[in-house]
Amino acid sequence: MKTWLALLFSLLAATLIAGCSCDDDDDDSGSAGDDDADDDADDDTADDDTAEDNNCLLESSEEDFSCDGSTDACIAYTYDAEGHELTYTEDVGCDGPSTGDYCFSSTYDADGNMIRREDDENCDGSVDSCGDAGYDANGNQTSWQFDYECDGTPDYCDTTAYNSDNQPISYETDYGCDSTIDECGAYAYDEHGNQTDFTADEGCDGSNDRCDHTTYDADNNAIEGDWDVGCDGTSDACFEATYDADNNELTYNYDDGCDGPSPDDSCYEWTYDDQGNALTSQWDYGCDGSGDICTENTWDCP
Repeated sequence: MKTWLALLFSLLAATLIAGCSCDDDDDDSGSAGDDDADDDADDDTADDDTAEDNNCLLESSEEDFSCDGSTDACIAYTYDAEGHELTYTEDVGCDGPSTGDYCFSSTYDADGNMIRREDDENCDGSVDSCGDAGYDANGNQTSWQFDYECDGTPDYCDTTAYNSDNQPISYETDYGCDSTIDECGAYAYDEHGNQTDFTADEGCDGSNDRCDHTTYDADNNAIEGDWDVGCDGTSDACFEATYDADNNELTYNYDDGCDGPSPDDSCYEWTYDDQGNALTSQWDYGCDGSGDICTENTWDCP
């Protein structure tokens, strides 16, 4: 179920590590243009750990869960010869495979599209959940099926439709894969191709239950946006983002309730090298100036 609160978890899991182009479509409705949480069911693509506009690959990351200078988790990545991410291994405690760790592996087709993902929740070699993706002739991801037990029976299914510019324009989600559409939504764009609006209709009954809007600067960076749960004209959550001269995102502030600083807000910061690779990141839950999760990244650059 796509709720604006889920964005918090997607940002924490997916954008702290490799840097972020944080508009409000974090690819998580289970389709290519999704708008919220990047959880297992909705994570329809392998994480893209190749820095934009260069050939660097994210080699490893270290996470400090209290930003006290100690390393609490180590993350490693492997790739194929084309730079597609094959495996992701998060070792909590940096002590080798143990309960609480998380691993996944991805398989690609000849065109470089991620067609299957397998999740191993404790990195014990046992596949706990898996997903399969389908694509059209243009390489757009049109379907995603996620199997919570990887027992051959999908539990989460969705499909995405695209326009002639290969932009996602609508999606349909079937939470039980029982041929009943449980949610549908649509996307709208400005003349520059930026996604400006997202609507979600839970029940797909013709009445929108969530309306999101994003504003961009002259460089097409998402600088502010709001989420309206109920589509009643009242913003329930907002964000603001800043960028450096190279359009690298420096800060992203999530305001729960659009009421100014509060304990339920979240703030993110990144630093970069000269090639635009995110070197460090910090998540501050509550936006009180005290970091809660800090990450350092190591990149492999030719």
